[in-house]
Amino acid sequence: MVLCSCSNVAIIKTSWTDQNLERRFSCCPNVGSDCGTFRWIDPPMCQRSIEIILGLLRARNTLEEDIEEYLQMYREQQELVVQLRIYWVISGSRMVVNVTIGEVEAVFGVCVEDKELSV
Repeated sequence: MVLCSCSNVAIIKTSWTDQNLERRFSCCPNVGSDCGTFRWIDPPMCQRSIEIILGLLRARNTLEEDIEEYLQMYREQQELVVQLRIYWVISGSRMVVNVTIGEVEAVFGVCVEDKELSV
């Protein structure tokens, strides 16, 4: 247990800056205090380790953004499917549907005989 200059138990935090990535330190628990208590717990990492970790974090962030984009596209696609089902049931007649996925476009002729439809 480490006490800071103002007699409080110092807290342990983790640095996420590029220069001290994932390096733990202890400091005063009073935010904005002029206590000045600060001590590194972990030794500094070598530059190569920092570069690798930063690259991995960037790659993970890119993948998370891609996943969110694909989920949004999937939700929008599902909403369009629901709207199309409703339209088919309401119209009950022949219709032409243009479907575009990416750069591929297809045209379908659909005839709905009965009002029950499953896609």
